[in-house]
Amino acid sequence: MATLTYDYKDSTVVLGPLATAADPNSYDLCDEHAEHLTAPRGWQVVRLATNFEPAPPSGDDLLALVDAVRRAAEAGRDAQAGP
Repeated sequence: MATLTYDYKDSTVVLGPLATAADPNSYDLCDEHAEHLTAPRGWQVVRLATNFEPAPPSGDDLLALVDAVRRAAEAGRDAQAGP
């Protein structure tokens, strides 16, 4: 995975490691699209890394996973208990 950002003024596309924070002016790309990215004619492509490694899970990701598992387990218990 990689994150694409761009600068219209400088006609530059920057492809770098997956961003850890959301930015409305950037786009996350899968490995295949990151490897085959082309820019419009006259634009420069800057690749900040040659091997895009997946970002490690953050604490927020792990907490979200724990919450999802907990809710699923509670829903399963409620369904077994019946009305």
